[in-house]
Amino acid sequence: MKSLQRRNRFPCFLSLCLALILLSMPAQGAVGYDDSPLNVGDVLLGPCGVPGALGPEGTNDDFTNRSISTGIANTGPVTTAPIAIVFRNTLQNTGAGDDSFVLSAPATTAGFVIEMSIDNGDHYITLETSHPSITVAVAYRAATIVLVRINAPAGVSSAAGVGNSLLTAHNLVISENGNSASNNWGATTEHVVGASDTQGGVIVGDRAGSTWLTDIVTTLEAGQTGVFKFKRKVK
Repeated sequence: MKSLQRRNRFPCFLSLCLALILLSMPAQGAVGYDDSPLNVGDVLLGPCGVPGALGPEGTNDDFTNRSISTGIANTGPVTTAPIAIVFRNTLQNTGAGDDSFVLSAPATTAGFVIEMSIDNGDHYITLETSHPSITVAVAYRAATIVLVRINAPAGVSSAAGVGNSLLTAHNLVISENGNSASNNWGATTEHVVGASDTQGGVIVGDRAGSTWLTDIVTTLEAGQTGVFKFKRKVK
């Protein structure tokens, strides 16, 4: 991401819009301070190691795509757990001298929290109304790493509106093995035939003597829930 600034003989303060998006999340703002007449302050912000990356329209809409898996594994077939994801970016001073840049975040959806770190993640600063930005000093022609951590609230999707691209789960597999550690119900109980799924999933293993049942749900829309139920009789 790139933006130019031209200076006159009087000090000035100019905001630059930079971008960072969750899964394409816009960040904004770089401010350069330069008292020298007619100097040009210039800055690039992009994916780690590629501050001059090009997006569909140029250096102002480059992006980093990320998938989310860490933190939600082994929390059950459906989770509403909150999640945090970190974007690693490079900020490069391509201007005419040492400079300082002010990084801020745009308005976000309620419940989302944006944090930034300029010490490789040792400390994060939450961007909020009382502290809307951080200042980064970057030497002439030097570059620095800026981490942006996005904290998404629990209940990680929305299904409202018309014509939107929704997060639909396909072929969701729920597996219950009574002999898998730390389960012991495979040996201590007997299966009662009649397992059910309120979403019409395909159930495998619903038979006498079974100790392992699997439910395959063809589709599950964002925000949609269902119940997979089976019974066991204690021996």
